Amino acid sequence: MRDMNNVSLLLLLCLTGAWGLIIGFGQNLISGNGDTMFNAAGVAPLAWVHWLFNRKKPKVVANNSLVDSSYKDSFDEVALGLAHVDLQGTFIRVNKSLCQFLGYHEDELLKLRFQELTLPEELEESLVFIRGALAGEIRHSFQKVKRYKHRNGHWVWAKLTTTLLRDSNDKPTYFLSSIQDISELKHAENLVKKSEQKLKIIVESISGEIAVWLSREKLGKTLYVNRGFDEIWGLEAQALYRSPDEYLSQVHEEDVGTLREMLSNPAVHNFELDYRLVDKTGRTRHVHHVGRSIKEDNEIVYFVSSVIDRTKLIQRQLLLDDSLYRLKEAYRELQEFSRRDGLTGALNATAFREHLSDAFMRYRRYTTPSTLVFIDIDRFKQVNDSMGHLVGDKALIALVSILNEKIRQTDAVGRYGGDEFMVLLTDSDAMQSAEFCRRIGTQYPVELDSGEQVDIGISIGIRTITDDVTDVDHWMAQADTDMYGQKG
Repeated sequence: MRDMNNVSLLLLLCLTGAWGLIIGFGQNLISGNGDTMFNAAGVAPLAWVHWLFNRKKPKVVANNSLVDSSYKDSFDEVALGLAHVDLQGTFIRVNKSLCQFLGYHEDELLKLRFQELTLPEELEESLVFIRGALAGEIRHSFQKVKRYKHRNGHWVWAKLTTTLLRDSNDKPTYFLSSIQDISELKHAENLVKKSEQKLKIIVESISGEIAVWLSREKLGKTLYVNRGFDEIWGLEAQALYRSPDEYLSQVHEEDVGTLREMLSNPAVHNFELDYRLVDKTGRTRHVHHVGRSIKEDNEIVYFVSSVIDRTKLIQRQLLLDDSLYRLKEAYRELQEFSRRDGLTGALNATAFREHLSDAFMRYRRYTTPSTLVFIDIDRFKQVNDSMGHLVGDKALIALVSILNEKIRQTDAVGRYGGDEFMVLLTDSDAMQSAEFCRRIGTQYPVELDSGEQVDIGISIGIRTITDDVTDVDHWMAQADTDMYGQKG
């Protein structure tokens, strides 16, 4: 049994990538010659394994199981969902992170089988692994991105990694599983898919006489090619999916060197270049190639190429201008989309903070007044719990819609997080801001699917910038304090 605890702990560290957890024990682990078992660079894994398998046998507790206190602390405190699951699928041990992720108390989760928390269509693959592992046919770990049913009834995304532990006689004992919350990652993935789909729709609306393709890098994996590529190059789009540099094969030998230099130079993020194409029949076309990098958080995430046939320059000039305009609009929409909250359409916290910083600097330079309004939905958790998350989402969307109707073009609405929102009223003093809040009121209606309406209450904090405001964080904190003072 001691060996099983050893194996469990090693697997715990491997599954979570958490060798760093061992560092906490380093102060008490001293080798025979008095030297610590950890060097300045971090953990000495061989020394740790030596200690692990040769340490004194732990005491036997009341339930006749061997408990290693260091293993227990690591299991309970690691910031990743961990579980022991018996051979029938019942949870027999869970840590705090897993309970928080799934919304259950520990005693509730220990009464459940993982099958009860799994989507039926995702269950079979796990059962196949279990049967194979118990039969000794599968000896490796099992990994799967799947959904778990939260205690509140909604589904949450996670990455599961599980392995079957065996005793010294090679008899199966239980499964050790790590369950990593990837809900935010999935949400971001969905946003990217929506952005890519929007770009695809825009590009498809462009004439087939313009070739457009989207890739991860200048010569990276091709993600999308429009029908114009076939018309100009005379190659099928699949050629570019298979080999991202295939289009270079038809560039005139006197021009291809310059184009390759543009593509290979990491300092060149955007370029425009005229060159010639020579097709299989020997006919020459003059084309204009525009390459643009799309950035998020100052990092390049996509590269868009657009190529137009300029052989008939006069006829094509207007089309080129229009196409470039549409592409720029697509970039602008993508960038704007990344600054918005995906549910409500309000500015996200980062984008709103930029507006707040601008207002702060205007006050410092020109004493231009501005007011920050902090808004919180009253008892929002009760709304979610009693009426469901769909109603809760409607409440958030409805509030932002009302705020957008009341503000001016120079003002801004942002989602601070959860059920908290902020409104920046530029060039507004305390009296004007109070009038704005009066027009908003202290509650607003939300229409249910049944046609009925419910009134949702809000609390508001108002803080007009003054000389004693030291920075943006201070300003936000003052407005937040005023809002909670109103909740009182």
